[in-house]
Amino acid sequence: MTPPSGWRRAAPDEALALMELERDACLAALGHVFAEPFPEDDVLARWALVFESGDVTVEVVDGVDGLRAVTAYDDSSLRHVFVHPASWGEGLGRQGVERAVAAGGLGIQLWVLAANGRARRLYEHLGWVPTGRQQESVWPPCPTELEYSFTGTTIRPLRTEDRDELLAFERENRAWFTRSIPDRGDAFFDGFDDHLAERLRDQADGVDQYFLVRDEQSRLIGRVNFLNVAEGRADLGYRFAARATGRGRASQAVRLGLAEMARRGVTDVRASTTVSNLASQRVLEKCGFVRVDPDPGDPIELGAGNGRREPALHFVVTTC
Repeated sequence: MTPPSGWRRAAPDEALALMELERDACLAALGHVFAEPFPEDDVLARWALVFESGDVTVEVVDGVDGLRAVTAYDDSSLRHVFVHPASWGEGLGRQGVERAVAAGGLGIQLWVLAANGRARRLYEHLGWVPTGRQQESVWPPCPTELEYSFTGTTIRPLRTEDRDELLAFERENRAWFTRSIPDRGDAFFDGFDDHLAERLRDQADGVDQYFLVRDEQSRLIGRVNFLNVAEGRADLGYRFAARATGRGRASQAVRLGLAEMARRGVTDVRASTTVSNLASQRVLEKCGFVRVDPDPGDPIELGAGNGRREPALHFVVTTC
């Protein structure tokens, strides 16, 4: 197949071709959400309004037999990204999203169907984070849409090749961490390779899931871990570098982690923190966690900073 050409500005008289592209993409990707017939007239009218507004950039990629992709965006939002099924896997969706980000920067927003797992995984991979806001789609049967914001924050599963960077992260932030949680001790650093190997084995076995968190410059800024994964439940833990605090990075990464674990069938996530760790409590509350009484076997106290122990608070959230 002849590869598609580069991106170009779309013209208003291409509204029909854009509707046909959107129809083909939606029926292929969202047939489980929208039943035929596709609302061609309504979608065509919407594309006409997009062009009439004058404040939306619409760019397309041509193929030998029609349009292959479209991205539409303004200064504050990514409106639409569609790729023809015949061009899936060519990177056009990523390119369309990145063009919108280049124009809007940090904070640009979008709405995506909750049931559109393919698109949500792409957005999250590229640094978009769910904000927690929801709305109903304008199209029958009015499924739920989720709002995402571009923050540049991403999470990736722990890998063997992360060894040197992770060790440096733990060393550089050791003093910072011990202000609020127990110090790992010298033995942790002396036996770091054994520690990493054990974590990777647990991850491969599905017992635990470890994520590394990066910012928009791909710098390692934190860790988000889901432990004791079983029967749709998991326990959450996280730690973030000093330079990442006060910017919403922790809550962004936790939301990404919850979304990923939900896709893996985890519906209930628990977390615990000390009474004095107000920053951690705010992160949990921003991510939808609610305070609960301890379960039998939950600790009454937890280790805090500087060797102290404090009463524990327990939280839970239901993922979707």
